Amino acid sequence: NIIDRDYEYVMSMDEDGWLVGGGYKNFDYSGKMPYIDSSHTELLRIGSLDPDFGGTTIEQVYEAMDSLSFPPFAIYPEFVKGGGGGHSGDDGDSSVPSGDVTLIVSVVDTYEDGDSYSSYEDFLDNLFDAMDGVGGGPCMDDHDTDPHVSMARGVKFKSSYHQQQYFYKANLEVSVWQAMYPKGVVIGSNSYASFPPDSGSRNKMYVGYGNLY
Repeated sequence: NIIDRDYEYVMSMDEDGWLVGGGYKNFDYSGKMPYIDSSHTELLRIGSLDPDFGGTTIEQVYEAMDSLSFPPFAIYPEFVKGGGGGHSGDDGDSSVPSGDVTLIVSVVDTYEDGDSYSSYEDFLDNLFDAMDGVGGGPCMDDHDTDPHVSMARGVKFKSSYHQQQYFYKANLEVSVWQAMYPKGVVIGSNSYASFPPDSGSRNKMYVGYGNLY
């Protein structure tokens, strides 16, 4: 398990807590407020959702994605890393430094017979064509984002030793996953999720395996 829910190594983090592993239920023993599991792997950064500022509306994103079809993509776990971010809400140099905890992953390239481009590369070409077709704004990245899963933000460890031990233990677990899935694995869930996340239970949909939304 790469999530320190028992706070053996972590001292504190931002108010959202762990963003992966099921979120937080009512009356969670950690004291965190109830919150969704917002784990995801970003493949394209849209930027602003306001077209007046060069953004792309969520309706345009839906329209573009509705025009695409693609096979499920296998994900290969690379490593857990820290740094960057912050988001602790503390100011000044006297506070304990904070950063993000991120699982770095890669999309496994698979090839159809006779193809020189992988299924993922074909998907990216089709994705950018679809976004251009619906008038995607200039804030959108012009290349795919390095795939990763944001696990927690504003993380402060009890000490540099605890930080070292956490990442050592977490990456040992990742190495087990790599041995279990040397060619990656299609990830997903049998559960339902609401999208957009702040829509509560109004827009619940089946997540499935290999789903991109």
